[in-house]
Amino acid sequence: MNAVTYGGARAPATAVTKRAQTEPHKSFFTRFMEALRESRAQQARRVLDDHAYLSPPDDPDVIM
Repeated sequence: MNAVTYGGARAPATAVTKRAQTEPHKSFFTRFMEALRESRAQQARRVLDDHAYLSPPDDPDVIM
């Protein structure tokens, strides 16, 4: 039996199939939508932080 390897050592086939079972592949559209949702959430946090002075104070004893 001959074995030829190019590059480094390869992982056994069981390790590759086990990883594939534990980490399902996400489609391009799913990854895109998750990134879009995260970027919009970050933008919303920035806007809220920029305008935080307009919100009422957190102290319940202060009457406006």
